[in-house]
Amino acid sequence: MVAILSANTLKRSTMTNAAVEAKAERTLKTFFDEARSLNGTAGQVKKAFRTGGVVRHARKRSYLQLLRRLERTIHEIAVEIDAEPKEEAAAGSSPRAQAHEVGSQPAAVRAKLDSMVERGELLASAQFAVALGWTRQALSKALAANRVFYVDFKGDRYFPAFFADPAYQRSQLEAASKALGDLPGGAKLQFFLNRRGSLSGETPLAALAQGKLQKVKALAEDFSEGR
Repeated sequence: MVAILSANTLKRSTMTNAAVEAKAERTLKTFFDEARSLNGTAGQVKKAFRTGGVVRHARKRSYLQLLRRLERTIHEIAVEIDAEPKEEAAAGSSPRAQAHEVGSQPAAVRAKLDSMVERGELLASAQFAVALGWTRQALSKALAANRVFYVDFKGDRYFPAFFADPAYQRSQLEAASKALGDLPGGAKLQFFLNRRGSLSGETPLAALAQGKLQKVKALAEDFSEGR
C-alpha cells in the first residue's frame, strides 16, 4: 500500500514538474517572440521620432521612462541567462563549502570584483579616503548622504576608484550616486559601468565625463525607482 502511494505521489510530482516546465517554456517563447516583433518595428519607431512634432513632449517623456524600465528588465534577464547555474557551481563542493557560498555573489561577479581590486578600480576604505584626501569622519558623512558608495567583498568595503579620477567632476559623480538613493552598492556600481541605450550606448560614467549630468541623474532616478 505504501509502495502504491509512493508511486502515485511520484507520478503526480512528475506531472506537476512537467506542467511547470511547459508553462515556463510557453512564457519564454511568448516573451522572445514579442521581443523579436519589437525589434522588427524599432526602425519605424525611430523614424517616427525623427519626423519632429508628431509626438508631444509629455508623451516622449512617458515613452522614455518606459524604455528605461524595459532596458533594465532586458539587462536583468541577460544576467540571469548568462549566470552560472547554482547546481553546477556547487557541484563537487563539500556541504560546508556549499553552505558558505549561500548568499554570496555568483562566481562571475566575484571574479569581476577580484579583477577590479587587482587593477585598482576598487579601493579599500583607507586607500579610498587617502585618494580623496578625506578623514574617516568625512567618508562616513559622504556615505550617510549617499554621495559615495561601497561594495561588500570578502568581508571588506571597497569603493570605486573613479571618485578620485580627475577625468570626472567629483561633484557630478556624487550627485549621480545620491540620485540612486539607498540601492545596494553592487547595484550602484552596475549602474555606473553598464552601457545604456538611453545614453546612446554609453555608460553613465562615460556620459559624466562629457558633462551629461542631467541625463545621468534622470536615468539614475528611474533606475532607483525600478528597483
